[in-house]
Amino acid sequence: MVLLVVDATKGMQTQTAECLVIAEMTTRNLIVVLNKIDMFPENEREERVQLAEKKIRMALRGTPKFEDAKMVGISACVGGEKVAAVGDGGGLIGGGTGSVTTTNAHGEVAGTNNIHGLLD
Repeated sequence: MVLLVVDATKGMQTQTAECLVIAEMTTRNLIVVLNKIDMFPENEREERVQLAEKKIRMALRGTPKFEDAKMVGISACVGGEKVAAVGDGGGLIGGGTGSVTTTNAHGEVAGTNNIHGLLD
């Protein structure tokens, strides 16, 4: 199992593609984790996350093994690095205040609050 963590604000980068190649060689299971969704303005967040998912989904089309990979949007540190540095960040995983949203290959939303729901 590989959790491919992608910065939702930047999308697929060189190191992301390298990790994807390693995942193709080592596993059959991949979950794409779109991090930093809190950095999108709240009134644009849903649309911007969907756009990020669409771009990642296009990249995954070149990997038949993972073209239907599940995706989850998270904020590991709500508010960014500066908030984390002063200790006020409450990430969504491990007791944060936000929710986790998952989508399938067709962009259909299926909500879950923990990663166990993604493993089914």
